[in-house]
Amino acid sequence: LALFRQLGDRDETALTLHNIGLVEQLQSRFTDSLQSYQEALALLRQLGDRDAEGTALNNIGRVEQELGRYDEALVSHQQALVIFRELGGRDGEARAINNIGRVAQAQGRYAEALESSQQAFATFKELTDRDGEVRALTTIGRAEESLGRYADALQSAEDALAIAQALGNRDLQAEALDGAGGAESHLDRYADALAACRQALLLYQQLGATARAAVVAAHIEKIQALMNAAASSSPAPVPAPSPNS
Repeated sequence: LALFRQLGDRDETALTLHNIGLVEQLQSRFTDSLQSYQEALALLRQLGDRDAEGTALNNIGRVEQELGRYDEALVSHQQALVIFRELGGRDGEARAINNIGRVAQAQGRYAEALESSQQAFATFKELTDRDGEVRALTTIGRAEESLGRYADALQSAEDALAIAQALGNRDLQAEALDGAGGAESHLDRYADALAACRQALLLYQQLGATARAAVVAAHIEKIQALMNAAASSSPAPVPAPSPNS
């Protein structure tokens, strides 16, 4: 990065900053990631690289979501959506729409989240963008869970997991596993829910994604509590009668 800056190579500087932001985002260093993305965005705007600008805005929005800055995230994704529609970039447009769905989910607008993510999924499916399919399916599953459609949510999470495993993407696998665990806990399948969430936790720990690992650890604690409560409320088994009775 220092070398590219010294050489005045703005293209490579912007690309390097963007890649640094990706690593920082994965490592849950969200404030650092946001700074890197914003520096890259400023250079991309100077260069007039609209496609890369849209991608940077989408990533900025994702980090803003992680920081709980949902209104700002929505603006970033909407700006990305405008750019990709102007360019005819259907993949970027679908990613922006799915991200808008993620913001809606975080803000409790579950029906809107489901609609956006389903729209994005249809486009990803048409484009055979498997990475995008996983991301949309994960958002779909979260919305379905929030709407009380637990069996549907589990199916979406399992579909997402199968694709993520085929891609070898551990981050997406972890997100799908956590989604599956949430749906299974609502279906009173606590052992399966714990197993899924523990796999997700291990993957996040391996990736160094500390913030996401902490969220999943909280899910595990909640599921364990539900499991213990269910066990304690179950009626004691009736002993079999004695042969001599």
